[in-house]
Amino acid sequence: MALSNKEIPTDLREYIEINILPQYATFDKAHRLNHAEKVIEESMKLAQYYEVEPAMVYTIAAYHDLGLCEGREFHHLISGKILAADEKLRKWFSEAQLQTMKEAVYLNKLFMKNLKKLL
Repeated sequence: MALSNKEIPTDLREYIEINILPQYATFDKAHRLNHAEKVIEESMKLAQYYEVEPAMVYTIAAYHDLGLCEGREFHHLISGKILAADEKLRKWFSEAQLQTMKEAVYLNKLFMKNLKKLL
């Protein structure tokens, strides 16, 4: 079932809070739960200025560093694969939305790398 409204379903939020965010507890100090929560918070603030699905933004932000479970170098690729492979997300998102979110997670590292070069 694809989402078309502008709200984040309570059960999606609960799923992520119970099953996804706790995974950050095992990462390096800079990528713990507080980092994930800050990324979600800032992403949701930015989303207000664009025509995007808040549930997708929330999910992308929550999954964006999960690939650190397999190391830093390719974590953005692994994070996208983790998101796309999560069967539970099909309750809230279409395959096209999942592909878009996977690509957004992939692009996070490239964006940050280029931003650092500019600064």
